[in-house]
Amino acid sequence: MKGDNTEKEVSMDNVARDLDRLFMAGLGPDHIQWLDLDDKEFTANDGLLDEELKSVNRFHLRQESAGMSEWRNKLHLFEKLSYLGVDGSVNQVFFNEICQIKSLKRLSILRSRISSIKDISNLSNLTHFNLAGAPGVEGFEALRALDHLSVLSLSGNFREMNSLDHVGELSGVESLTLDGTETRTKEYDTLLPIASMTNLKVIMLYNVKSKDLGLSPLADIQSLEYIHIPPIYLRFWKKKDYQLLYESLPNLRTEWVKLAAFDTNFQREYKIT
Repeated sequence: MKGDNTEKEVSMDNVARDLDRLFMAGLGPDHIQWLDLDDKEFTANDGLLDEELKSVNRFHLRQESAGMSEWRNKLHLFEKLSYLGVDGSVNQVFFNEICQIKSLKRLSILRSRISSIKDISNLSNLTHFNLAGAPGVEGFEALRALDHLSVLSLSGNFREMNSLDHVGELSGVESLTLDGTETRTKEYDTLLPIASMTNLKVIMLYNVKSKDLGLSPLADIQSLEYIHIPPIYLRFWKKKDYQLLYESLPNLRTEWVKLAAFDTNFQREYKIT
C-alpha cells in the first residue's frame, strides 16, 4: 500500500512539473500560461502616448482599468503588436477591429459578447488564440483560415456549439484546451473530430464532457504526448478510456494515465469507474 501511495504521489507531483514545462514552451491554455514571452507587457495604466503605441509588442487591456471604447479607437495605432490580451466586455465591433491588427500572433479574449469570429481569418500570422466566456459564438469554422495556428483554447458554455467538427480540421494545432465555465460543464457531442488533429501533442480537458465515445478518439492521435485533466474532473471519463489511451499512445509522457487505468486505489480516490 505504501508503495502504491508513493507511486501516486510521484505521478501527481510530475503533473505540476509537466505543466511548468508546457507553460514555459508557450503551450499553456491562455495568456497567463504563455510563459515563453519575454517582452514587457504594457497596459492602459502605463499611460503611453499615441506615438509610443506604434512600437509596443505586448499589450493587455482590462475593462476595470481602461475605457474600452477609447481603446477600440486606438487599435489602429499598434503597428508592431504581436500579443494582445483583452479582459472585459468585448462586443462584436471591438472584436472585428482587433482582427484588423495584421501583426498579431497571439490573441486572448476573456468575457465577450460576440456571436461571430469570422473576421479572425484576417489574422494570418496568428499562432495562439484563447477565447473564453463567449457564450453567443455560433461557430469556429473561421479558424480554418489560420494556417499558423498552433495553440488553441476554447473555454465557456458555447450555447450554439456542441460540435468540434471545425476544430478537428485544424491539423497544425499542437496544443488544444477545452473547458466549460466555473459553474457549468460544457458537453460536446463527441471528441471524434479531434482524432484528425495529427500534430496534436498536448490536450487539456477541464470542465468538459462528451456525449459519445468518451476519450477513446484520442487513442488515434499517435503524436499525443501530454494529457492534462485536473483531478476533480478525472471522474468524467471511464476507466476503459484511460486503459485504451495508455495502451495506444506510444509517445505519452503523462504518468497518471497508468494509475487511472489500472490502480484501484487511484480510481477509488478520484471516483473513476
